[in-house]
Amino acid sequence: MLAQIDYVVAAFNPTMYGAATKVAAALREKGSSVDLLPTHKKARWAFDYADRVGAARVAYVAPEEWGKGQVAIKDMRANREAAGVVIQANVPFEKLSVVDSFFRAGTSDDDCEVRSELAEAYKRLAALTKRVEALEL
Repeated sequence: MLAQIDYVVAAFNPTMYGAATKVAAALREKGSSVDLLPTHKKARWAFDYADRVGAARVAYVAPEEWGKGQVAIKDMRANREAAGVVIQANVPFEKLSVVDSFFRAGTSDDDCEVRSELAEAYKRLAALTKRVEALEL
């Protein structure tokens, strides 16, 4: 039985490999299992590989998206027949910790952005709470 793989991370070309390692690290930091392809392969090969190993999603790191601070993420298990299901999204790198919010059924891009901002606000609130508690001691 194959191990559960949440993400296959692939680089568009060899110059994008450093960025791909950053994406893999960010996804691992959020607790995802990640398979980082160690060499450049064509996009079709990367997606076929992800399908063969049963990965849930592919993070494809390409120059155009990376130049905008984004990563192309494709959901390999999305039911393409279901209404409102997001199959692919360009997710900002700094939002990879809440990447799942970009793939919820029936959500618009605006909903995803609001959820992402809310998750970031909770993180800031937790950090501020710790600082206040430290001051009260």
